[in-house]
Amino acid sequence: MKHCLLRAIGIVTLALLGSACLLILVIITMRSMEAYTRKAEDYLPAQETVALFSHTEQATLERFALWLPLTTPLPVTSENDLVALVDLPGREHGTVIFHRRSDGPTPAAEDRWWWKDLGPFAVGSSTQKVYPLLTATENRLGKSATFSALSALREHDTTWTYLVAEPLPPPTSLGDHLLQAALLSGVTHFGITTAGNGDMRIDLFGSSQKSEEPITPRLRLPFPATFLSLTASRIGERWKDMTETLGRARALTAESSLITIISSLFGEDVSFREDLLPLLAPTSTLHLGRTASGNTVFLIEGTVREETDLPHLIERIHSSFASSLKTTKIVTRSFDKGRFTSRNIRVDTNLLHETTDMLNGWQIRTTAGGDDASFTTAMKGTMILLSNAPEAVKQITREEESLLTLPMSSSLLSPRITAGGFLHLPAIQLFFGRETPSLLRAPSPFLPQGSDGLLWSLEEGEKEVRTLRLQTDPSPEDRST
Repeated sequence: MKHCLLRAIGIVTLALLGSACLLILVIITMRSMEAYTRKAEDYLPAQETVALFSHTEQATLERFALWLPLTTPLPVTSENDLVALVDLPGREHGTVIFHRRSDGPTPAAEDRWWWKDLGPFAVGSSTQKVYPLLTATENRLGKSATFSALSALREHDTTWTYLVAEPLPPPTSLGDHLLQAALLSGVTHFGITTAGNGDMRIDLFGSSQKSEEPITPRLRLPFPATFLSLTASRIGERWKDMTETLGRARALTAESSLITIISSLFGEDVSFREDLLPLLAPTSTLHLGRTASGNTVFLIEGTVREETDLPHLIERIHSSFASSLKTTKIVTRSFDKGRFTSRNIRVDTNLLHETTDMLNGWQIRTTAGGDDASFTTAMKGTMILLSNAPEAVKQITREEESLLTLPMSSSLLSPRITAGGFLHLPAIQLFFGRETPSLLRAPSPFLPQGSDGLLWSLEEGEKEVRTLRLQTDPSPEDRST
């Protein structure tokens, strides 16, 4: 009996020991599997990581290296390698490469690169100071709400860039400040994806969103050499938000420049707030282009909320333009067989010409002066066109203009596009000169490569994310300048 009891105890003990060994083996296996399935973001610190480039081409890394303190050239040997930029104490930075060992041999050691094995990765760094940050376990990038929100918008193994906005070069020109105030106010992080055809998607995290009226995704180009088209909703509120973001000094500079432009286009009696803003609600579009002789032409498409507001506003703008026109002529007379001449400057109201026309329901009115300057408006219901190019207005009223489709989400849900447009980048830089925003200057990493023409749109997203889509123009030769 005693022998049987001891044997039973031994069997139970062996079973327990076996179960314990099996459990330990399972735990070790699971931890090993967990270690070898971890991603780069599971090692990177959330607060100190400035950028993470996932499966990014060398050319893109080199463009970002012009803006960020990345150590280049990078010893990247696989298209699956990931590159990160990490902040270090004392305003130092470390460039880190995550090379999954299953993708091939570790890059060859170089004098300024240190390599260590970390889970499934061979990790290279431009400085050894970064490794303590990678081996810590708290506050990992993969657990941060910002990174999770941006990475959730992408498919697995997509080529994309996670970027903190703060280290980017600060604005230096008025154009930089205007673009930042209009588009990037409040943005703290970017998620940038580049498709195989070069088109880009830039998710803006942290941007404040207001309820905005969506615009149509169709964009017309009224001039053969259109170099800028901008369409948006609630222009008045956008301008107010922009000036508040700019600060008092820059806002005064921007408003002064705007007043000067408006006076040169419409005369000194037209007010931006009182006369033009009512024509730009709820949605409006501005076009700029060049004629064959190199002159700049503009066209504004606007809408008003009440049709009864239009006649009074249009009359005021035409009167202001007419008062700014040249209405004098020089009369030269000769006396005594040409020995003496006299010149008289006379006011000649016959130099002013006004014509009206009706076309497809549009009421068209043109005011022209003796110096070939002209201003044309067209009204139809609550719609209004204003331009210094009469033929462009008639082209729109005849519905003969070129149409493009703004880039948009392929989701089954209807995208809410609140702004968009077209840019011909070389002409933009020529027109704005030193005030051209740096984001629009090559080789900006925020621009698609390989095309001078660019279509763009801004979509409302969920919570704190808006999406900026950039698409290369399919036929830039039609809009060259």
